[in-house]
Amino acid sequence: MQSAKKDIQLFVNNCFEPSSSGQTFSSINPATEEEIAEISLADAGDVERAVLAARAAFDEGPWPRMRGSERAEYLLAMADAIEENQEILGLLECMDTGLPLATTRAGHVVRGVQNFRYFAAEIERIGGEAIPLDNAYLHVTSREPIGVVAIITPWNAPLGLATSSLAAALACGNTCVIKPSELSPITTSELAKIVEALELPPGVVNVVHGPGRPTGEALASHPGVDAISFTGSSPTGRRLMELASRDLKRFVGELGGNAPTIIFADADLEQALDATLLTAFANNGEACVAGSRLLVERSLYPTFVERFVERVQGIVVGDPLAERTEVGPVISAAHRSRLSGLITEACDLGAKLRCGGAPPGELATGFYLQPTVVADVPLHARLSREEVMGPVVGISSFEDEADAVRRANDTIFGLAAYVWSGNSNRALGVAQQLRTGTVWVNASITRDIRVPFGGFKQSGVGRIGGRFSIDAFTEVKNTCIAVRPYPLRRFGAREPRKPPHV
Repeated sequence: MQSAKKDIQLFVNNCFEPSSSGQTFSSINPATEEEIAEISLADAGDVERAVLAARAAFDEGPWPRMRGSERAEYLLAMADAIEENQEILGLLECMDTGLPLATTRAGHVVRGVQNFRYFAAEIERIGGEAIPLDNAYLHVTSREPIGVVAIITPWNAPLGLATSSLAAALACGNTCVIKPSELSPITTSELAKIVEALELPPGVVNVVHGPGRPTGEALASHPGVDAISFTGSSPTGRRLMELASRDLKRFVGELGGNAPTIIFADADLEQALDATLLTAFANNGEACVAGSRLLVERSLYPTFVERFVERVQGIVVGDPLAERTEVGPVISAAHRSRLSGLITEACDLGAKLRCGGAPPGELATGFYLQPTVVADVPLHARLSREEVMGPVVGISSFEDEADAVRRANDTIFGLAAYVWSGNSNRALGVAQQLRTGTVWVNASITRDIRVPFGGFKQSGVGRIGGRFSIDAFTEVKNTCIAVRPYPLRRFGAREPRKPPHV
């Protein structure tokens, strides 16, 4: 499907405007390799204007001061507008990312709707507590917005991930500056159009575009930003934390992963196959929780590998706009080259390429890569050590429960894991030993807005989701009220204080 090239500008103080330098960059459709948008590139000066707009909106504007019910009405209106534009938003995200239309339309866009509706309701549950001290004092805790929140999002689920932080931050009364990935900026710009149409107070939501340098680093290091919410790679997360530490900004980061899937010989094989294929290849395999690292008990290993490879070879790869497509192109030529490097290095170290590993012959245009299975992958291969983010799976075997846990935990990451066993006690026992933020036991990826999401080790800092997002985007204040105060020591007084006249 062809459409006119979009002109995407910055969104500052409820106005769309070009960058001050006039510099632009292109967004490329991964399926056609065609330029689909020209985007204004924000430099440090443009970021400054966006942050100052958000700062003024927080310090002087109505957003953090309005009743919670009023903010909830705006959030519900945002949800309605996203839902009304589900088809076009799904189409644009499909064209911008190469993800199958079924995934963007029914997955990412719907998630955006759910995020705003959930946090609109959560506003009513933002509360505190009263702590009495000997009936003499009353400590009252309350939650207040942090201030200006910078939201920096990745390319693999731009609308869903932008709205998960934006909805929560706005619900708490913060103002925001969003920087989407330069590889998939279109739907975040569409979100800005919704903000403009609904007439949110100026400066409450701002959008700047550009790569990590100069745009992302200028935003993260700006003294007017109070908190950073980042989803992306661990190396970028480390850099942003370094910049945030200069003035002790709050930092919440959901970072990289290389999720192990542990499959014991007593697992329900058909169910494990279905779920493992889904966790490995859904979203083109470009997911932080993708089960890209399979660990299979040795007695089951030959059978599982044969069945898994057979299923992978049946995956429909092609045009992401086609309803039958299960896997589309990866995000860019550079990313495909990186994936190819992981495959080649693993095979050089003794692993065996069982299927895939190259672009499909019938798809000469587009950044396609056949769904790939590499067996007998050694622990020291980059395919076992690094975040994959693509339709590539490495499989190796384990001897027993202790070996499975050792191999699963032998990683810098700790975002997600999957355990399959017919013995529930063993499955839960293994889950307890895994150093990871989420473990799915005999289950595929099932997300719930209410539960905490984040990682151990280099997979992140903090948690988002439900009340955990409220923790992330608020400060806690304690107010101490004297009710029947204790007698005070009278520094410098020569006479004791006279009792009050009765």
